[in-house]
Order: sequence, then structure tokens, then C-alpha cells
Amino acid sequence: MKPNISSIKNLIAILAITMLFSCNKQSDYLQSIPADANIVITINPQSIAEKGNVIELLKNKKINERQRIWLNRLGPESKELFEKILQNPTELGISLKNDVVFFSDAIENEIGLLLKIDEQQKFETFLSILSSEKGKDTNIKRENDIFISEINTNAICTFDDNKALFLFALQYNTEIAKLKKDATALMNQNKEKSLLSNNGFSKFSQSNKDVNIWMSMAAIPSTTLKLYSSFLPTDLKISSIYSTTHIDFQRGKIIIESGSYSDDTKTKKALDSLISIVGKNSDSFLKQIPENSWLVWSVNLNGEKLYNILMENSKFAAEIENVSKEINLQQLIGSIDGDLTMGLIDITSSNSYGYSPNLVFFAKVKDDSILTFLKDNLQLAGITTLSENQYLISWSGTSIYFGMKDNKYLYVSTDKNIIDNFSKGTESPLSQTPFAEIFKFGGAMLINTQQILQSLPEELWKSDATTYKQLLALFSSIEMYSEGQTNKTTINMTDPSDNALSTIIKSLDKELK
Repeated sequence: MKPNISSIKNLIAILAITMLFSCNKQSDYLQSIPADANIVITINPQSIAEKGNVIELLKNKKINERQRIWLNRLGPESKELFEKILQNPTELGISLKNDVVFFSDAIENEIGLLLKIDEQQKFETFLSILSSEKGKDTNIKRENDIFISEINTNAICTFDDNKALFLFALQYNTEIAKLKKDATALMNQNKEKSLLSNNGFSKFSQSNKDVNIWMSMAAIPSTTLKLYSSFLPTDLKISSIYSTTHIDFQRGKIIIESGSYSDDTKTKKALDSLISIVGKNSDSFLKQIPENSWLVWSVNLNGEKLYNILMENSKFAAEIENVSKEINLQQLIGSIDGDLTMGLIDITSSNSYGYSPNLVFFAKVKDDSILTFLKDNLQLAGITTLSENQYLISWSGTSIYFGMKDNKYLYVSTDKNIIDNFSKGTESPLSQTPFAEIFKFGGAMLINTQQILQSLPEELWKSDATTYKQLLALFSSIEMYSEGQTNKTTINMTDPSDNALSTIIKSLDKELK
């Protein structure tokens, strides 16, 4: 009986299972990645399988039942082969010694899947049976040293004794001849014509992390690029910037490291200049932030440098000039001189107005320019003067306090107790916890997921919130910090004894039972 699902779904399902038992050893097959690729994702499947204990997940009864239903839809020959593959992935003919590579080519509007071939004959047999499942005769053709199989009108597979490339057209009106030509060219190209010719990508490809993502900022939609470019230095060409991300599942945590680079000299210089506005946090306000706050964000900023860099963009400078007729932005931005710290402490309730966030914000400043601006523009809200440099406004039932301490610390807060105890700090401050370490860098953020889970009022959860709660319960906190062009995110798990991926897989297995 013919299957109801498409041949591509069949293919991807089998490939996915095979990939789970591969390992990471790079090869020259990467030279089939197009030089103009804008996104590349590499996966270390053996590491994923081992860390996640995927074999146990595949024993799940529901997964087995769905697998059985799927197999019963296949013809006898296909069923026999796929059962062999499920038992022994090497029957597919894919090498178990290489990464799986996905890429997107924005110029050609194509996406690709690149695999290393181990046994060409087995792989060819698989494609032949897949073709018969479509109700067609075997359509694998050989042109020189390359074998070509048309999966459908928008997908093609090319392979030789070294690698297999699946190329999919994103536009339905793409001619199969065009797809065939592109795939053949990629199969034949050398390193110099591939993305490996980019030194940054070549270095990126050597990573042995579980998941690695390389992206060209040229992939960002033009409208978004135009928006960003409108306030960035003119010499900074976003489209010439590349970002890299490496994800590693470890015991009790997930580590995500990211960064950026550019081959354009002017852009490099502009990036360095932009980064120079951020200094290292001085922990000025951590003792005023309660340790059980839901979210804390902090950055050390040189406002004067920021303003000067913004003014390097002539278009933005013209806009600033128009605004400056009413607001002295140079004075406002330039007054920022150090740490800016914001904390979402929790959510508080009000019988009349429901729930509102309990927030606090601090900024180290040179003068009272920002405070004066706030006073002048909040008059209609009904400002109450509490004391010198301390004011109050009410908004939808919430009291908001703002002012200055010691003539250099600006604050805005819904918690008066924090302001009243500014000098000595709160009773149990964030500064006395291990989390304080991440706030010694240029920028940092902490999300206390366990505190959110424990403190969020039940009535704010949706009726179907059980699944979200169970998912959130897996994580204890998320820590992020940046230094220069390097960023690091640590997702801490509630269970520190097991690998993070194993914890997630076990949760999924439990949900499927």
C-alpha cells in the first residue's frame, strides 16, 4: 500500500535517525557549501545521541506505535529496508564519522542538506526504493562521476562515493534543470570556491560543540537592515558582519557561546568603536537588588561616547538636530556615566487594578539632566514632592518613585523600601549571591526561572499552563554576559547531576507516556 506521507518526509525521518548515531569528524565534503551561503548549521549527532540518551527515547511506546503505523504504510521492499535501517543506521550508507550540515543559499533561494557517504551502493539502494514508493521507476542517473536523483519537482539529490547533497528549492516555480545545475556545481567545486575560503567560517567549522550556527547578517531582511543602519555609524556595514553560535550540552547546564566578526576593515574599526562605549560593570547597584528578583539586567555605558558615535551617522544626526530643538539629547545621553541596572523584582497585586510589575531602575549619571527632564515631562501625571530630589507619581494604582541619591545616582522604582535603604542596601542582596559574578562584565542579565515559577500568581497562568510549568521547572536560572564581541549564556538546570539534554529528553519521554 502506498504511503500517505510524502517521500521527503520519509527521507528526513530516516536520515534523522541515522544522524543520531554519527560522530564529529570534519572532511573535505564541506567544500560543497556554497560561498554565498548565508546560514550554516552543523550538528554533532553522536554527541547529541549520547548526551541525550536518545536510544531510551526511541523505546517509548507511543513512538514505537507511530513507527509501526508508518512502516505498515510502506510497500514490502521498503518496509524491509527501513526496518533494517531503524535497527542499524549504517544500512543507509551514510558515514558515521561526520557532522550533518544544513545550509541556506539566499541568492539562489535554496536550502541544502550535506552528508558524508560511507557505502555508495547502500545509499543508492535506499534512493531507488524511495523512488518506487512514489510510484515511479528508479530515476537515478549518472553524469560523469555524479549520480542524480529527482526527489520531486522542487528537490534533488546528488551524490558520489564521497558525499551526498540534497538541494531543495524554496520557490515552487524553480525549474528542476536549474536545481540540477546548481547541485552539480556544488558537488564539483573546490575549497577556494566554497564557503571554506572564508577564514572565519573555516575556523568556525573546526568547532566540536554539539550544535554550531554560522550566519551572515546579509540574511537579515533589507527593511530590518535599513532600520538598524539608520542609527549606526556610516562605516559599519551590517551586511559584512558574520555571527557564530556554539551550543554545548553539559552536566547540569547548557552553554551557548556567540560572537561576531567582519572581513571589512572599516566595519571592524566601527565595531571596535561601538563596543568601546561599554565598560565593565562596577556592581554599583547590586546591593540594592533583592536576591530573589525575577530578572536583572545591567550594563556599564559611556553616554558621551554613545552620543558621539550616533552623530557619526549623518541621517541620524539630522534627526537628532530636529529633536534637539525641543530636547537636549546631547545633554541627556551624555549625562550617563557608568552602570545602568534594572530589576524586575516580582509582580504585585492590587484589588482595583489587578497585577503590576514591581520594578527598580538605577543609573550612574554626571548631573541631574535626566531627573529634570522627567520632572518637566511628568507634570500632567501629578507629581508629588516627597523631599529634596525625591518625587512620586501614581499610575493605574501603582506608586512610582523617582529621584537622585548622592547627586550621582538616578533611580526609578515602585518599591519605596529599596530607595529608603539605598545606602545600606537591601536585607538579602543579589551582590551576596554567586550570580554577582556575571555582573563584572560589560553587560549582563539574569533570569531566575525558579523564582518566577514559585512566585507567579496562579491566576496569571493560562488554563493549559501545566505543560509550561513542567518545562520551566527543568531550568533553575539563565545567566548571560558579554565582553567585547563575545557573549556567553548559561542555562542552569534544576538537576545538576544529569546532562542537560538528557534531562530534556527524559521530560519529553515522560510527556509521551
